[in-house]
Amino acid sequence: MTDYVLGQVAAGLTKSKSKVKENKKLAALFTVKAKPPEPQKENVKKPDVNINEKEKYNFVCREDSTEKPVHWSKLTGAARRVASKESRKHDTSKDHRTIFIGNLPLSLAHKTKLKKLFGKYGAVESLRFRCPPTKDLTTSKRVAVIKKEFHPERDNMIAYVCYKEEFSAEKALFM
Repeated sequence: MTDYVLGQVAAGLTKSKSKVKENKKLAALFTVKAKPPEPQKENVKKPDVNINEKEKYNFVCREDSTEKPVHWSKLTGAARRVASKESRKHDTSKDHRTIFIGNLPLSLAHKTKLKKLFGKYGAVESLRFRCPPTKDLTTSKRVAVIKKEFHPERDNMIAYVCYKEEFSAEKALFM
């Protein structure tokens, strides 16, 4: 790569035909060479492991991996967290049974009050509070909700109510 010369950028911006040679040097500074394509990997089958159905879930192995499955107890720390996230499947039926409550007043930020209020429309499976206004940065959100110590200038939070049946959530939307 060539060294930068003082005034080279300014000279490149002018439309002087005598400086075409310098423009090529300037263009060389800003061009990016294309990366060569990476070689494609061949599809490799997972090794067969003879285990019964109950033990099947104790082993962790990515589908595209060539490594042998590893027993759950051998994993530690981050590997265990990653494996547990990969094994969990997203339940889309739960999305249809959950309603979002925005701008929930802090006076109603009690699970018993909300379950009583939304229990009229069907059986409530779970109730989750999110984004509580903490009093200060040192207090965790969980502690703020337990102690009811919220920020004095904020008076709302959000919640999710998950019903056991989908039609109950639909009824609650028309409240």
